[in-house]
Formats: sequence, C-alpha cells, structure tokens
Amino acid sequence: MQIVLVAIAVVLILVGVAFTLSPIPFGAFIVVAGASMLVAVSPVVRAFLRLERRRHPHFDKMLGLAEEKVPHSIAAPLERTDGPEARRLHEEHARQRQADPARARRAEQAREQSAPDSGS
Repeated sequence: MQIVLVAIAVVLILVGVAFTLSPIPFGAFIVVAGASMLVAVSPVVRAFLRLERRRHPHFDKMLGLAEEKVPHSIAAPLERTDGPEARRLHEEHARQRQADPARARRAEQAREQSAPDSGS
C-alpha cells in the first residue's frame, strides 16, 4: 500500500509542477498535496524535507504559507517538518488571531468550507 501512495504522491507532484507553469498557478496546491502524502508515508522524505527547510529559509517560509492555505488534513504532515521560518510565521499569525478573534474565526470558517468532505 505504501508503494501505491508514494506513486500517487509522485504523480501529483509532477502534475502540479506542470500546472504551476499555467496562468493560474493551481499546481502549487497539487504539489503541496503530493508532498504532504510523501511526508506522511516516508520517514526518509520527512527527514529530507526537514533538512531542506532548515537549509533554505525562503522555501521554509513558502511551505509555511501554503500550510495555512490548505485544509488541515493536507497541512498536518507538512507541519511536522516545520523549520524556523515557518514556526516564526505561524507564531506571528497566532498573535494576529489573538488580537482579532472575529477575523480569525472568519478565516477558519473559510478554510473549513474549502476543505473537501471526508465523512460522506
């Protein structure tokens, strides 16, 4: 089963890279979903991504921003590899949510509405 999930994740990443070049960069979300699947099933990929996020602060920050935009089920595996820039970004956004709870509630509701139904 793990081999099938890795194969699906690699296909998602490749398709996402191709779609990233389109006028509407929807491919970035597909790449994040594929990376999330790889991180969830492979400790080697998880360790590699953790290392790369520490080596490349800009990459870490971009993944941190993506984690906040995608549904929690996709973001959760990636959050386990957070580097210092992503943690700093998450802490800053947490402070902003505390300062304006109504805005934070609206953002969370929007994020939940964008999440695919997993219970039906």
